[in-house]
Amino acid sequence: VAPCSNGVLIAGSFINTTPPYIARLDMEGHEDQQFGSGAGLDGPVYAMLVQPDGRILIGGIFTNFNGISSPSLTRLLANGSKDPDFNVGAGVHGGIGSVGSVWCLGLQEDGKILIGGDFLSYNGTGRLRVARLHSNGSLDTGFAPSPGPDKTVFALAVQPNNQVILGGDFTSVNGVSRSRIARLNSDGSLDQYFGQCEGADGTVNALALQHAGKVLPAGDFTTVAGGSRNGVARLDGNRS
Repeated sequence: VAPCSNGVLIAGSFINTTPPYIARLDMEGHEDQQFGSGAGLDGPVYAMLVQPDGRILIGGIFTNFNGISSPSLTRLLANGSKDPDFNVGAGVHGGIGSVGSVWCLGLQEDGKILIGGDFLSYNGTGRLRVARLHSNGSLDTGFAPSPGPDKTVFALAVQPNNQVILGGDFTSVNGVSRSRIARLNSDGSLDQYFGQCEGADGTVNALALQHAGKVLPAGDFTTVAGGSRNGVARLDGNRS
């Protein structure tokens, strides 16, 4: 769910809207028939982000939008049509014969886009479960985790200095032990000081940032950084 200038955007696995999987509701909660046209997506949406200019980033597990190939990631104009200036090429892939999934999205102040999920490559270049894109959808090679998280990234949060906090069910990042929460520097290298204190004992499904660098993880865990925290915690993003 995300607010927009003409109402509220909703996205998910529903198919009872036209087109399916994403819709705009007016202020009274009715489906806005002026939003979108054609067949739309052919699979569910897991993540949605409305940019400051009103364009809508969507990620999930789908292969095309209105018959145009766009594996698991695309961007729409404010009226629900495909943005012609955003091209993902081959998109994300999970390996031979499988479609990768995008579970989370983030946006830097300079317009660069972070994606996280369960994929092994982006547009033919190896990227394990996290990548950064230019605003036109091309891969930003200046962000190169090596090799990246070992399991799915379900959540990410971009800090003002362009460091990226990751949450998921991974147990290592870039070959270093990190239990379900980690932070990458702006070039994709691992922040050696954040998340080294035990991490979470269960999956981190969501992340939020507060003022003064505080980080809120939420998910299926009972301890974080060695302390008892049932499903939600707050960390100091300025420290380890």
